[in-house]
Amino acid sequence: MSDTNPILATIRSLLKFKDCTTVSEIASIAGLTKKRVLDVLNSNGHMVWRNRQNGKITRVDPKGVLEGRLWASGAYFKDSLEDYGRVHTLEFKMHEELRDRLKQEQWGGGFGDSFIYTCVLDTPENRAALVADGCVYFKDLDPPLDDRLWKEDPS
Repeated sequence: MSDTNPILATIRSLLKFKDCTTVSEIASIAGLTKKRVLDVLNSNGHMVWRNRQNGKITRVDPKGVLEGRLWASGAYFKDSLEDYGRVHTLEFKMHEELRDRLKQEQWGGGFGDSFIYTCVLDTPENRAALVADGCVYFKDLDPPLDDRLWKEDPS
């Protein structure tokens, strides 16, 4: 188990073994009081998924929350597949003037229900323009996604 986040490590170990866990189970396995575990869970509540009716914890995801915050910052871009996997496009937030300059119209749909949509195609030139504008490829995160948002200090 992790020395810096023993409660998080215990929850992850329990959820690998079964679908949900409780505060009592976490406290007994981590060797901590139920009050301490409950305080940590409440302070990190936005990263803990639980069943509100019975209080069982079903998931913890500090990396997903960090990913959402980093993506919302507008400093990153990623590639995706549009139109049933046929068109490679780039996704990014903000940088509207760059988006207006790089966007292209593409046909989508099928015979009888086709439509036109605008996107930024995944080309080396468009990637270079994004990098020049200060964006970083999302898979090249530095530092990588980790558990830095999870706090277990007693303060």
